[in-house]
Amino acid sequence: MSSEICPKCGAIIAATDTHCMECGADIAKARREMVEREKRERGGPKIDPRTHVSGARAGLSVQGETSEKVRLTTFDKQLAEKLGRERAAVIVTAVLGLIIGIVILLIGLGALKSAGGLAAVRDLSYRGLREQGMGAFGDVALTASILVLLGVAGLLCGVGQSIRVITATQAIAAVRRGERPLVVAISNCTKAGLLLASLLAPPLGLVLGIIFKLGQDEETRRLGGSMILAAIIAIVFVGGHVLWNLLSGFTGSAGTEPSTPINATSS
Repeated sequence: MSSEICPKCGAIIAATDTHCMECGADIAKARREMVEREKRERGGPKIDPRTHVSGARAGLSVQGETSEKVRLTTFDKQLAEKLGRERAAVIVTAVLGLIIGIVILLIGLGALKSAGGLAAVRDLSYRGLREQGMGAFGDVALTASILVLLGVAGLLCGVGQSIRVITATQAIAAVRRGERPLVVAISNCTKAGLLLASLLAPPLGLVLGIIFKLGQDEETRRLGGSMILAAIIAIVFVGGHVLWNLLSGFTGSAGTEPSTPINATSS
């Protein structure tokens, strides 16, 4: 589905939307106001009611003012400016994701090697881990495996943000050439890395998910909601097993009666 930029708030909207989901602005009216304002700033001719139309062609004020021209001078320009402001932050997150991912991955691989390598991972059993409850996290093979996966999640985020930097740079260059840019969205690699990290480290997933949920971009809010859901699933999964072990231990101890020595007496 093709996308556009809201003239009021800069949010990404579908080409078929009549109102912005972010600020509630009437898209056609906002576009007409923007065109009129730009014409006044350029000192161009005023809108002629005979050439002004509404509906699907809303925003065409004078002859030669095509929708493609309006798009290039307004919406794509806003997109390029927004991407330019965000690019530095995206570069920083890409570098941090790659560095943190590599460091955690190396630590996890080192711990896994000391625990016996892949053989130790194969020896892990679901039943054994379930019976240990929270004590299972003291198993070196399990914690090393979690660290390795967290490192992979960090690398995925770093690669995804690097892809976003590249696509943003291409989009800015396309606007400067007067071409239609592609919509720059959150990379699937970034989404996969954040969801994996939310499952492996639920507190981190909850904090980042809430932060993303408070963002202005709809795609970022959806990702934040998915991260919160993944973190909750992990917490319920681990907490359910811990509670099961506690209840099993309680019922087991309650069902076992202490033995009473019987003294044999003869009358």
